[in-house]
Amino acid sequence: MQMDQASAHMSDWILWPENVLPIVQPSHSPELNPSECLWQDLRKRFKGKCFESIGSLETVLFEQINTLSKKVVASLTRFSYILDALDIQVT
Repeated sequence: MQMDQASAHMSDWILWPENVLPIVQPSHSPELNPSECLWQDLRKRFKGKCFESIGSLETVLFEQINTLSKKVVASLTRFSYILDALDIQVT
């Protein structure tokens, strides 16, 4: 699980399950968060557009998300520091 350094995330009382590996990103570094990078890519598709309702925005957002290929998502979210922490080799 990747997380920022919020005090609630860094508390000593947190007992992490064996199957969860906490990965702490440096302070003030949203560019290191895979979901932020994915969102930046999606935001470009909405520039200058107006929606009549939250529902219509939601519909278009889901349509755009569904157009993303696994390759595109991997290119936006595959960070070496995460793969290293998980000990995953990229081929």
